[in-house]
Amino acid sequence: MSYWHSMAWHTEGITVVAPVKWRRFDGLVSVFWEAESQSGATGYYLADDPRIMIFFNDVSSRIRMSNRDGSQHYRPMTRAVYVPAGVPMWTSSETKHRFSHLNLHMHRDRLLRFLSPSVGASAALAAVRRPVELQDVGAIETLAGLLVDEISSPSRHAVYGESLVGSIVAGLLDIPDHETEKANGRLTQAQMNKLVSRIDGL
Repeated sequence: MSYWHSMAWHTEGITVVAPVKWRRFDGLVSVFWEAESQSGATGYYLADDPRIMIFFNDVSSRIRMSNRDGSQHYRPMTRAVYVPAGVPMWTSSETKHRFSHLNLHMHRDRLLRFLSPSVGASAALAAVRRPVELQDVGAIETLAGLLVDEISSPSRHAVYGESLVGSIVAGLLDIPDHETEKANGRLTQAQMNKLVSRIDGL
């Protein structure tokens, strides 16, 4: 429970409009922000650990984001974003607006411990290194809402909040489905002939 995220950040033109709500879990920190952004507001963020941002309203027409400094690299901010450790982010607001979002800061080793038993160490490491941007959040928004409720008014054991974070991670990260590939795998004719020949020789 000693983990606390480390992030360098600087904003201009963004004001917090409600008390920030947060909760620490095992290797995780969950933070809920409600803010107002002025037209032309900017932000810069760089975290030592992987993080997830989930917006509770569509900001794609209002906030632009980039992982490289310079306006030519900007693109619309999606509803959910996974940012690997050490990847910088710049943001720019097109118009004045209010927004709310959930930030999930996760220790890299905690994230790998969660994923590895199910997908294997190699696939987990690849998923943790791959950025994700998702506009259609679907059930992820529902899970994020439940987590915000638990952050705001803790009612259950910490394992409940940790499980919600785990479900969000599983729903958002780009994890290859090797089980489907295995289930559809068939022996080639040459492999089948070799197997039949070996059995006949016993």
